[in-house]
Amino acid sequence: MPSVHSWTSARHTDAVVLVGARRSTCTLLRLLRATDTDDLAARLRSLLGHDLAASVTTEAIGLVPHLFGTEQGEGVSMAMRAAGAGEDPATIAGSLVTLASDLRSSLS
Repeated sequence: MPSVHSWTSARHTDAVVLVGARRSTCTLLRLLRATDTDDLAARLRSLLGHDLAASVTTEAIGLVPHLFGTEQGEGVSMAMRAAGAGEDPATIAGSLVTLASDLRSSLS
């Protein structure tokens, strides 16, 4: 699996990717914390049923384990850096890994 940087830099400039990735990762953390996992899974299943959204939704769901499945995942690392001193890095890592696991289980 390519790294997030190599995957996204093919579509955007490095500067835009870096800023966007930091924002997106923090947004994902807030979303996963604030949204019931079963509700999020139901919305993703709904997107999988739409012609326009199915392909990118499948791709996004496939990236979850690689980016957030372990505390060493690139998405987890990005979230810890993006949060800065505002939150404990171990809490962020644990939250993302657990929430990503819960989401994968809900989608199964």
